[in-house]
Amino acid sequence: MFRPLWTTLLALTLIAGPAFAEDEAVTGLPNQDVIDGRTDAFMNKIQEGRILAAYRSMQDVLGVDSDGFEERGEEARQFFNQVRERVGDPVDHDRVRVSSIKDHFYRVDYLQKFEAAALAWEFTFYRPKDRWLLVGVKYSTDLDRLYTQE
Repeated sequence: MFRPLWTTLLALTLIAGPAFAEDEAVTGLPNQDVIDGRTDAFMNKIQEGRILAAYRSMQDVLGVDSDGFEERGEEARQFFNQVRERVGDPVDHDRVRVSSIKDHFYRVDYLQKFEAAALAWEFTFYRPKDRWLLVGVKYSTDLDRLYTQE
């Protein structure tokens, strides 16, 4: 019964970084509406090609090691430079789904569109007490998880 939750927690920890942040500057976010606004702002920066600025804009809500998060921002910047060389600039993005595990985890999925390709973005937030902390940002060319089940 607890195995799926444990597997999810372990996967999120491995995806997002080696340890929860101990930084006093981390404030977290008060509610899901604010999360939606922050992830929209992140995606707007990505759309403009400001990858590192997008990652830095989330520093105050990190629930993971900030050094590892900055490294992943640099990896994303390099990846997006390659994507732009191959398929051009992004043409749009759209928040396509939100899902939650009660009031413990909250995930926001975006589709980022290019003329000849698309990427899926996934933001995962965890609420250990009264504030939401960002514990994972992923992007992928695998769009299967964005399809709705009918």
